Amino acid sequence: FDEVNDGFIDMMKRIFEDPLATRACAQPRMLDTLNSFEATLDKVQKSLNDYLEKKRQTFPRFYFLSNDDLLEILGQARDPEQVQKHIKKCFEGVKNLELQPPSQNRRWEAIGLIAHDQE
Repeated sequence: FDEVNDGFIDMMKRIFEDPLATRACAQPRMLDTLNSFEATLDKVQKSLNDYLEKKRQTFPRFYFLSNDDLLEILGQARDPEQVQKHIKKCFEGVKNLELQPPSQNRRWEAIGLIAHDQE
């Protein structure tokens, strides 16, 4: 992904320097480069989808989440407070988790579920 991103930024800088569309698009190998970017991004997307599918197979409740939500949860896994907003999407009738902060040599611990009616 970084390779595609850097290459695209370089291409856009060259286009910015010559904003006339017909000349900018006539840069040598531009179409080949864009096709290469697309192929690489397709591979990245497939790998990401495969990764998310493995996570969903591990914890089936993740099937109720969009890819964006699941990525946010996985990216914030060490900060359960950030994950709270997705709990109601995974568990019907649950507003959030009651969490106990980590004590010495421990991790966050879920000690209860709170329903929408605060029960």
